[in-house]
Amino acid sequence: MSKSAAVEPSWALITESVASAKLNAYRLSHMLHRALAMVENSPGKEHLYQVAGDLIQSVPERLDKLESDLDRASYILSRMGEDSLRDSLPLADRDLVDEAFHKTKDASASRVSVRFLKEQVG
Repeated sequence: MSKSAAVEPSWALITESVASAKLNAYRLSHMLHRALAMVENSPGKEHLYQVAGDLIQSVPERLDKLESDLDRASYILSRMGEDSLRDSLPLADRDLVDEAFHKTKDASASRVSVRFLKEQVG
């Protein structure tokens, strides 16, 4: 088994795990925001802050840190896997993807430029 043949499944498994963790962090964040809204609207809000204020304050901060760490890991994996994925495609597909990506990148840059100019003028 070649080195790249062993690396690709491992990379895919790690990428899938990070993507799953990001999804679960998003779901957890949604539940946490709902819980915090309930606390804020509760007639016993002061009591809740007295008994669990440290959790009410620190859990959202920890979740933000977790999401940031997962975003970083996801970005690293996307950069590491780019060459491996690109090399596994037939040349015609590779060119198609590269062209589509280039067009999308140009369109995004154009939109940012237009938005910046509008902000400067308006």
